[in-house]
Amino acid sequence: VVLGNFTPETNFFHRQVREAGGAEVIFPGAIYESSIVQALRFFSRFYLHGHRVGGTNPSLVDAMGAGCAVIAHDNHFNHWVAGPDAAYFKDESTCAMLFDRLLANDTAVEKMKAASYSRFRERFTWDQVLREYEKLLSYWYPLNKHESPLSHRTQLSDEADLTTKALSDVASATNGDSDRKTSKIGE
Repeated sequence: VVLGNFTPETNFFHRQVREAGGAEVIFPGAIYESSIVQALRFFSRFYLHGHRVGGTNPSLVDAMGAGCAVIAHDNHFNHWVAGPDAAYFKDESTCAMLFDRLLANDTAVEKMKAASYSRFRERFTWDQVLREYEKLLSYWYPLNKHESPLSHRTQLSDEADLTTKALSDVASATNGDSDRKTSKIGE
């Protein structure tokens, strides 16, 4: 199932995509009802994420929250979000190879699904995201207003340093990501 506003009658690229899909691929159009999209994610064999840039993409995070086996474009943004247990492709031929290999391997797909959901629960629930922001703000804003931020920083643990780096990485990775405002992490 490929979701999206495809207009093959007026868009040459859309026509090429539809023709390349074959009889087993369904193009139902854009679906905006979240319960239907959630059901499609939950019952899908894979979630194919082709974004090449952007950071913490909400559709990828939502797919992980639904427990989808993720096949994603091989770039640092997607690796940071989906983690080491997703499958990654660099081009059309490696994507096709992953489909061929994983369509025949139920055990690998189930492991990927479990890993996606686990990574979602560890990194992307609202409670976790808010804890990370709280650590970051505590790291840079001293509890005692008479302290300098630098003296406060030296008292913090290595965990806070890692949190700051991770959130800094997220901030730089999501710079310019217009979708981040509509994220439904943890729903």
